[in-house]
Amino acid sequence: MRCPLCDKEMSKETYENTEIDICPSCGGVWLDKDELERIVDTEDVKFTPQQVKDVLKDSSAEKSKREELMHQIMDSYKGVDVNSLNTEEILNTFRKRWGHQRVLKCPKCGADTEEFEYAGTGVMLDRCVKGDGFWLDKGELDKMQIMMEYYKKINAPVAVEE
Repeated sequence: MRCPLCDKEMSKETYENTEIDICPSCGGVWLDKDELERIVDTEDVKFTPQQVKDVLKDSSAEKSKREELMHQIMDSYKGVDVNSLNTEEILNTFRKRWGHQRVLKCPKCGADTEEFEYAGTGVMLDRCVKGDGFWLDKGELDKMQIMMEYYKKINAPVAVEE
């Protein structure tokens, strides 16, 4: 399989008991549609408290920047009939201002990918529009895993003694 970012041949590696495709050149990762969920459900890779702290800080800051930009864009549409708004136009304006206009091709089927925020974590991933899988830039796999493990821990049920 070829890397959608730099067109180098990707290699197979194991991460969280799941075989994934990694680009040896740019460090990006391709996950087939079922691999992302499998990785999120497994917690074999351990992260240091400092890694967790850094990722939480960075993700929160990035999410805040994106939210502020979207508020600015939406403010420019005040007074406009909601029914006349073109969602794709708004998203394209956001992408231009955010600086993320790239559209990668799915290495499985050749369809476009679209960027999205994964599970409210603040981590932005690219997904195949046909549902074949996900592209993660270098570092995003660990970042996404740290965020998901953190959310699992803070949302875990607490035992209450009677």
